[in-house]
Amino acid sequence: MSGVVIALIALGYGAALFWLAFRVEQSKFALSPRWRAIAFGLSLGVYCTSWSFFGAVGTAASRGWEFLPIYLGPALLFLFGGGIVRKLLRAGKAAESTSIADFLSARYGRSRAVAVCVTLIALASAIPYIALQLRGVSLSLTALAGDARPDVDLLAIIITTLALACFAILFGARSADATKGNRGLVYAIAIESIVKITALTAIAFFAF
Repeated sequence: MSGVVIALIALGYGAALFWLAFRVEQSKFALSPRWRAIAFGLSLGVYCTSWSFFGAVGTAASRGWEFLPIYLGPALLFLFGGGIVRKLLRAGKAAESTSIADFLSARYGRSRAVAVCVTLIALASAIPYIALQLRGVSLSLTALAGDARPDVDLLAIIITTLALACFAILFGARSADATKGNRGLVYAIAIESIVKITALTAIAFFAF
């Protein structure tokens, strides 16, 4: 597949997610509680990142069931730890927390030192993982294009990073009000999760 076709598909997919999130944010239409629950459940698929196609799928292909612990922990948490999750949600809402740093600092008397410390730890932990996701994007493009061109890979990573940053700012972090939901972001991730499920199912089918 040519690089131009891949770029057009990626741009179209990204534009569709932007459009969906924007329309949901602007619309007053509300789904029924049942469909909202389904959308929220699908949005948890954000846990399945771009590296999952190389890490989890690669591990499953080479080592069999050794990939299972990657998803076993979160699955067990939501299956049997619902009470813990609800308590955390209630505590976070009561403290009007918008981040893990806000939440933990609120538990220690709104300590700024705790907030700064947690933020630095989260940042130091997230940067390598984000780099891994971007590496996954680069490897995906290389696999689809059938060749390796460092200049093209670097440009693709830069564009992907900027697009993700814009999406996060526009539909995620633009409001500091903890009482406002991010419907556009949740629904866009839900649609993306359907794409992920379809892709992983297709991979499993062809591998089988």
